[in-house]
Amino acid sequence: MRWLRDHLRASGIRLEPGHLLSLGNLDIARQLKPDSPQGGPAYRSNRFMLSCYGLSDDPATVTVNIDR
Repeated sequence: MRWLRDHLRASGIRLEPGHLLSLGNLDIARQLKPDSPQGGPAYRSNRFMLSCYGLSDDPATVTVNIDR
């Protein structure tokens, strides 16, 4: 993420609070539904907390809510 921020800055694009970056997809290491091909116990919560490091001095944390 730091590389992307620096690349945008070098291109004259400055990230501001509230801007969003799409970094592809979110891959959850555990299955969301029982009996999925991944095996193992299903993740029961509908909330995931994600933290991003390196864009600023403090980590940015967001909560992702899954609508099953």
